[in-house]
Amino acid sequence: MNSQTPAEKFIDEVEIKVFFDPSQFPVLANRFHLQEKPNLKRASCFFDTKALHLFKSGVILRIRLHRDAKDSLTLKLRNFDSRWIHPEFYSQSRFRLKINRTGAHQTQIAKVETRPSNSRLKQVVKGKKKIQQALNPVQKQLFRQYMGSVELLDRLTLYSRVEARIWKWYDKTFPYRLTLEQWFLPGRKALLELSIKVKPGKAEVAQRQLHQWLEREGIVYDLSQYSKTAICLTAQNQAIV
Repeated sequence: MNSQTPAEKFIDEVEIKVFFDPSQFPVLANRFHLQEKPNLKRASCFFDTKALHLFKSGVILRIRLHRDAKDSLTLKLRNFDSRWIHPEFYSQSRFRLKINRTGAHQTQIAKVETRPSNSRLKQVVKGKKKIQQALNPVQKQLFRQYMGSVELLDRLTLYSRVEARIWKWYDKTFPYRLTLEQWFLPGRKALLELSIKVKPGKAEVAQRQLHQWLEREGIVYDLSQYSKTAICLTAQNQAIV
């Protein structure tokens, strides 16, 4: 008997993560022969109310501004109740389900990502347009279904902007592509995260491989953190747990 929920059946990716103390960056850069210039530079711009109504409801609304790629707008649900997701969403081409995994902690993610014109998204970030003007119909429909209405969209402003540098590479001693992200938070130490992406059926073995590989390399990692976005948003509102 298959006990999977409809959402679990459509999960197509598991992102396995570990964090590092930011002071370890020179050690990691030396060991992995990372170039001073990263593969990607981008800014993640998070929209919410001052009281973080979206975040408290498990909703993330983010614009990513890229230096050398097309900008993106993502509506994301974290640890959502799949009963609130209408089955029609699972057939939408831009609707995706994934799991973020750090140690024993797992977060189920549903998201719709679009790539409107860069100029429109930059205008939203600058406050010249409302973010609902950039959302596509599927994003608005998902927001309405999950939050009950779209009225809250009128109250959203740019809550936080985080600059990031990203390196992607293969190491001959490890079977999966590695991604190292360095996030610079205003008034805080940087965040440093290493991740790999695998199919759901390979997640447990791949996670064990990643931990063992880092241990063989003598690299100390941290499993006590599990979400860059949560750390970023709660850094400005320490009342949120």
